[in-house]
Amino acid sequence: MGKRVLIFMILLHVGCSSAKTDPERDSCQPGATQPVTRTNTTAYVKSLRDEMRAADIFALIVPTADEHQNEYVAESDKKRSFISGFTGSAGTALVTLEDQLLWTDGRYFLEAADQLDCNWFLMKSGQPGVLTLTEWVLENLQRGQKIGANAKVISTVSWKYYVDTFGQKGIEMVQTAEDLVGKVWDATGERPPQLDEPIYEHEMQFAGRSWEDKIKDLREKMMDDNVDAVVVSALDEVAWLFNLRGADIAYNPVFFAYAIVEKSSSTNPKLYLREHNARLSAVKAHLNCGDDGQCPVGTPDCVNVLDYAAIESGVQAFNDVQENKTVWISDSTNYYISALITNKNQIKSSPSPLLLMKAVKNSVERDGMRHAHIVDSAVIIQLITRLEKELNEGIEWTEIKVGEEIDKLRMEQVGNRGLSFNTIAGSGKNGAYIHYSATEATNNAVNKNNMLLLDSGGQYLNGTTDITRTFHFGEPTDFQKLAYTLVLLGVIDLAMVKFPANKTLGSSLDTLARRPLWQYGLDYGHGTGHGIGMFLNVHEGPARIAGRRASSSVSNERPVYDGMFFSDEPGYYDEKRGFGVRLETIVMAKYMSTEYGQSDNTLGFEAIAFVPFEKKLIKLELLSESQRKWLNTYHRECREKTGVYLKNKGMQAEYDWLYSRTEPVPVAQQTLCSGGNSNFITMLVLSISAIINYL
Repeated sequence: MGKRVLIFMILLHVGCSSAKTDPERDSCQPGATQPVTRTNTTAYVKSLRDEMRAADIFALIVPTADEHQNEYVAESDKKRSFISGFTGSAGTALVTLEDQLLWTDGRYFLEAADQLDCNWFLMKSGQPGVLTLTEWVLENLQRGQKIGANAKVISTVSWKYYVDTFGQKGIEMVQTAEDLVGKVWDATGERPPQLDEPIYEHEMQFAGRSWEDKIKDLREKMMDDNVDAVVVSALDEVAWLFNLRGADIAYNPVFFAYAIVEKSSSTNPKLYLREHNARLSAVKAHLNCGDDGQCPVGTPDCVNVLDYAAIESGVQAFNDVQENKTVWISDSTNYYISALITNKNQIKSSPSPLLLMKAVKNSVERDGMRHAHIVDSAVIIQLITRLEKELNEGIEWTEIKVGEEIDKLRMEQVGNRGLSFNTIAGSGKNGAYIHYSATEATNNAVNKNNMLLLDSGGQYLNGTTDITRTFHFGEPTDFQKLAYTLVLLGVIDLAMVKFPANKTLGSSLDTLARRPLWQYGLDYGHGTGHGIGMFLNVHEGPARIAGRRASSSVSNERPVYDGMFFSDEPGYYDEKRGFGVRLETIVMAKYMSTEYGQSDNTLGFEAIAFVPFEKKLIKLELLSESQRKWLNTYHRECREKTGVYLKNKGMQAEYDWLYSRTEPVPVAQQTLCSGGNSNFITMLVLSISAIINYL
C-alpha cells in the first residue's frame, strides 16, 4: 500500500483530514478520544465539492427540510444528515469549496459536537459571538461568487431573504439544476427508498368535522381575504383538510401530497397525490371521485385526485388566466413552487389560513385529546411501576430496554397508530442531551444511582401525545432536588397563568417558566412549549411558547387561542454533573373566569396529561402556598382521571403506585414552631449557642 494512501486512510479513520478543523470542540483536540457516535463524511463532502465545481457554485446550503418544509423528514430525505453525520431534527449545513459548517440550536449542541467529524465547524446558534449563516457568508465569500441550493427544500421566505442579503455584497443566490446532495447519496447505493404507505380516512368520530365543511370554511376565509385560490403544501394541512392520514414519514401520520382549492364552489378541489394510481382506491369513496380520480360532472362535494408531479402545471395554470387571479401561497412553501407564478402581484404570501384553522381544535378533537392523554398517562405509570419494582429486585435495565418497553406498551393500546417521535430515555449524563437517542454504543444502565429523563409520546386516532417525566430511583443529591424543584416551579407558574384571550403571544409567557431557574443563574436551551396536533405532527404551529431568542420564526408567530394545545416543558441540563431534568405536561388553552373580566376575554391552561411529579425530588420549602395548592389539585386529578382509568382496567399495582405519589402536601408554608424554615432554625440555634458560650 502506498504511503499517501495509508496516510489518507488514517486521516479518514480519525476524522481529521488536512482540511480546517473545529478548534472549539474538546474531542477535536490533538490526541482526544473520538466519540463513538461520530460519523466521518469526508469522502461524501469531497464528492459534493466535485459536483459544486461542475455546477459553478462556490457554496451550497443544505437545510434539514424536505419539499414540504417538514421538521421531521422521511429517511430518503435526510440529506443534511447524510452529508454532515449530524442526525438531529434541526440544523442547516453550509459547504463551500474550502469550509464546512453546521448551525443548530441549543437542543442539539452536545449531540452535534459528538456526531460531526472534526472537519465540520459547529455553529451554536444564538450563542454570543456566533455568526448566523448569512453573517458568515457575507464575511467570508467574495463579490461575484455564487451560493446555491435546491429551491425545492428552501422556503420562499428564506430564499428571498438569502437573495436580498447576499445581494448586498454582490453574492449571487442560484438554484442548482440538480439536487447535488441527493446525487452524491444516490451514487453510494445506500440511500433508502421513498415510502408510499397506505392512506386511510380519519373518521368523523375523531375528526369532528367533515372535509366538505372544512372546504366551505376555507372558501369563506378566501372570500374574506379576497383570494381566488389556495395552494396547500404543508403535509399536515393536506391531511387535516381532507380527513386523511398516512405514514410516509416516521412518527407523523401524513402522506406526500399538495392541494389546490379555488374560491368558486363550481371548481372541485384538487389533491396531488404521490403514487396516486396505487393509492387512489383507498380514498376515492371518501373523496367522492371516480375510479380515474376525476369528479363526475356536476358533483360539487368531490375532489379531483391527480398525480403528484402535476402540481407544477396546476400552479402554472394561474399564469394563463386573463382574470389575474390572486393565489394564496404561503411563504413557507418551497421557493420552487411559488416561483412558478410569474406575476408576483398575484401572490398572497402570508401564512396559510389552514394553519390556524387546524390548530384551534373543535369540541370532538378536544375531548379526544383529553382521552388520549389519560390512556397515555396510564402507559407511563405502567412502565415506571414495573421499572421501580424490578430495580428494587436487582433486575437490570438499560436506556434501550426502557425505550423498547414503553414503545411496546403504547402500541398495545386501542386506537394507537405508533409513536409521535423517537422515545428519549436518558440515564445519567445522557439526560443532559436534550434530544438524546440511545444506541448500543451509548446505552447507559438505568439504576438507583442516576436520574432518568423519559420523554415519549404516541399517535392515537383521537389524539397525539407527548409527555416527559424525570425520575430518581435512589437517593438524589441536594442539587438534583434543587434543579428538579426549580423546573417544577416553572411548570406550575406557566400552568397557573391567566392572560388576555386570543391576542397574547406565547413569547410573552415564556419567561414565567424560566424565572425560577433564572433566580439561580440557570436556564435551558430550548423553547418552553410547542403546539401539538390532533393525530398529526407532535410539533404544530402557528403559536408556541418560546422567547424571541429561541424562536426561529417570530415573524409568523400567532397569539394563543382558545382550543390550542401546548406542551409546558421547562428543563435543566447539566453535562458536568451528569444529569438532565425536563418535566412536560400537555395543556389546553381555554377561557377562564376572573373576578372582574368577562367570560370570553381571559385564557388559562387546563392540564390534560396526568402523571405525578416525584416528591422525593421536590424541595417543598421552595413552593409558595399557591404553588402547593396547584400541586395538590393536579395530584388529585391524577387520582380522579388516570387513577380511575387504572382501576377500571384492573391495574391495582399501578393504581397503588399512583396513589402513593399523590398524597397532598401541606398547603401553608411551615412556621418556626412547626419545624419549617430549617435554615433560620439552624442560624438561631448557632446564635443561641454562641451567646451561651460567651456568657
